[in-house]
Amino acid sequence: MRTVNFPGQAEGEIIELVLRKHWIAHFNVLFFLFLFGIVPLGVYFALLVNFFSQFQTNIVKIVSAFFSIYLLFIVLVTFIKWLNEELDVLIITNKRIVSVNQISFLSREVAESELSQIQDVKGGNAGFLSTILDYGTLEAQTAAEKILFRVEKIPKPVFYVRLLINLKNQHRTSHVPQ
Repeated sequence: MRTVNFPGQAEGEIIELVLRKHWIAHFNVLFFLFLFGIVPLGVYFALLVNFFSQFQTNIVKIVSAFFSIYLLFIVLVTFIKWLNEELDVLIITNKRIVSVNQISFLSREVAESELSQIQDVKGGNAGFLSTILDYGTLEAQTAAEKILFRVEKIPKPVFYVRLLINLKNQHRTSHVPQ
């Protein structure tokens, strides 16, 4: 059995759930790669065969070098977009909820709250595709004024809302003063 830990995990704290985004979140990244990488690559090879063959080889080499740099840039941007989607995670333990939100390439936001401080949990899917593929948004509001845990494009949002409410209720009943 493999034990999973995360930085800042307290002693005796057990990870109940780790939520990541649905695979559809990566579809936007693939669409970007297709639109700005694969389509221009096809156009380049079509031009190479039909149009560039009439020119000197130096011009073809220069155009090929610029296009290679362009493709490397597109691959880099695609990797950063994928990383921004992949590193968003919501960790729910038996004591607290921790949200790690990757804002941009080198910018990350981490928020945490005790399960007892969660006031409202809601989630759902909106739209035809999200209903068919069963993905949506999960939101958890704490007692604080502005702390809101929000994860978009997660699988089975209604199931995870019920699970989070059950964990919150278990935490409250186990920590009732005698």
